[in-house]
Parts: sequence; structure tokens; C-alpha cells
Amino acid sequence: MPVPLKDLVPVVTFVSSFASPKDPSSPSAFLWFSGGFARAYSESAGAAWRSPAGLEDFSVRADGFAALLASLASQYEEVSFEVSASRLVVRSGTFRAQLPVWPGDVDAPREWIDRKPPEGGVEVNDAFWSDVARVKAAASPDEAKPGLCGVYWAPDGGLIAADNFQAAVCTSPGRAAPRPALGDPSKPKGVLIPSQVLALLGGNPGFDRAAVDEESVWFYSSSGAGSVYGRLYSVEFPAAQFVEFMKVVREQAAASTKVEAKGIVNSLERLLFFARRQPYMVKAEVGGDSVRLWVSEEEGDGRSAEETVPAKVEGGAAAFSVDGKALREIMRNCSSLCTSGARPLYFRSDDGRFEHVLSLLSS
Repeated sequence: MPVPLKDLVPVVTFVSSFASPKDPSSPSAFLWFSGGFARAYSESAGAAWRSPAGLEDFSVRADGFAALLASLASQYEEVSFEVSASRLVVRSGTFRAQLPVWPGDVDAPREWIDRKPPEGGVEVNDAFWSDVARVKAAASPDEAKPGLCGVYWAPDGGLIAADNFQAAVCTSPGRAAPRPALGDPSKPKGVLIPSQVLALLGGNPGFDRAAVDEESVWFYSSSGAGSVYGRLYSVEFPAAQFVEFMKVVREQAAASTKVEAKGIVNSLERLLFFARRQPYMVKAEVGGDSVRLWVSEEEGDGRSAEETVPAKVEGGAAAFSVDGKALREIMRNCSSLCTSGARPLYFRSDDGRFEHVLSLLSS
């Protein structure tokens, strides 16, 4: 039965990103069309999405399959599949191809392929995904430190992310949080949403429910259209230490120089063109009513630039060096910062919901 490519391509494109091509013979390298859903999983994350009506069950290697269908969709409207024990025949217009399928004499790992979200869960909305997007840039990319590789979702609904040189927190009193079925239900734990899952989900995936079981954190659609899950790390996020750290930073910030300068973001857009080496060091001098920013490549090709930005300054003069790219992204959401010139920069959004800490660089 022919299937509209406009309906199939988005499903395959999204789900196949959860497959793992590392071992072409592994079940995790395949897309699994079963029971009206397209499914894929890797060692750490999986996804399921309702497939178009009339699509029969089959499995096929994920690598390149979405690109093939997208190419067909640019010229044809429909595609059809013929499934045998060893191959999948693809037909669309005058195009015909055959691909290997999962061997019929080898058992597939049904416990992963057919996984379903746990019962219950809590509501998540567009505001939740927007908040996650604002803090996830601070999550550590170092998988050797799994306790920091993601966004921590606290029992009170707060969101926290941190690595070795920055930290971000979003507070939202009253927002529901997941109540994991782990340990004492009267003392719910938070959950670390793995960075890999967040990267695959993108900015706002549209899922409106979340749940946690003993192995995974789940996001899914209440309509039953689809779900994703990420395996939980065995190491917990150091929430208690982070709370104490932020308390100290806030106290230090209260006695520091406060700078309000909305023009910093536009200035950094220009100055970063002249910074070629990571971290993208930008130096700053805070004066009575301005901030002077400059970039120079001492060992590079001689590029340099500077700009003075008008600012409202409360406190004494200060100077610091910082990763300009990180500073730019933070100040898209926070128009002010606090600095002593010797301690990490502290940022707080105008509505008070977002806080960010960014370490200084040695100049």
C-alpha cells in the first residue's frame, strides 16, 4: 500500500536520530516499524512515533534511510514497501531499491523496542521547554563526569545545569515536577535529564507529559503520538553542593560591582569575529558609565578590535577576561552582571527566574 512521503519523512527523520550506527549488525542500528509505530534506540536513548496508516511492519538500517526518503519526497508523493525475510524493496515513481532487514532468524530485543512510557507522569508545556533551552548550554559535555551531563530537574520544579566553568539555574515556584517511583515516595528525588536526550529533542519537541521509572526519564505526547526516553545515570547530580555554591556566589555578588549594559550583546557579535582561538577570550574594563571590551590575537594573524559600550554601573571599577561566546549567550537573557574582577561573573534575569555563573579566564 503506498504511503504519503510527506507523512513518513518527518517520522523517520526524527526517530532515526535515536539509532546508533556504531555497529551495523546491532539492533540499535535499525529502525523498527511495529504495531503502527516507528521505533529506534541506542545504548542510552530511544524514541517511538506513530507511523502513517497502512505501513506494514518491517525493520531496516537507520543510516541513510531518512535521507533516501527525503530525496524521494523532493520528486515523488508516495512510496511503497515490499517486505521479505531478508530484504525490503522500496518503490517510488520510477525508483526501485532493496535494502537488508533484520534477520528473521535472530530474535530482536523486544524489551527495548516495544517499551512504553510508565503510567502517570506530570504535565510539561512550552514554558518548560523554553526554560530547559535556557539552562542546558551550561551542562557538561564531559561523559567522564556523568553527574553533570544534563539538566537537573529538581523536585520543586527548578532546573539546574553546570560544568567546570559555568552554572545556570531556573526557578519556577509552583511548576509540577516528576515524582520518581524510586525510594520513599514522601521524599521525591529530582532527575537528571541526559544531555544526549536534550540534544536529540531540540528546542521544543512538543511533548506535553513527563515520567520517570527505575531506568529512564520519559517525555511523551498525551495523545499517544510518540515518546522518547533516556537512560538515567547511576551517578546523581550534586544538588546539595550546588545549592551551597549558589548561596555563596549570591552573597559575593551583593558586594560586587553591578553592570547594566544591553549593548554588550551586539558588541560581542562584532568582536567575536576577531577571536579565532577557543576559548574566545574577551577582555573587559568597567568604568563609571561604560564597559570597554576588546579582543586581540597575540599569537594569531594580528586581528584585534575594541568597543566601548554605555552602561549603568553601581560600584567601583573592575576588569576581567571571559569567554566572549559564553558571555554573549548568557546576556541574551540577562541584561546585567555582577563582577569583582576576581570572582566568577554572576548574572540574574530581570524577572529573577534565571541565574548564571561564569568563570573568568586567566589573561
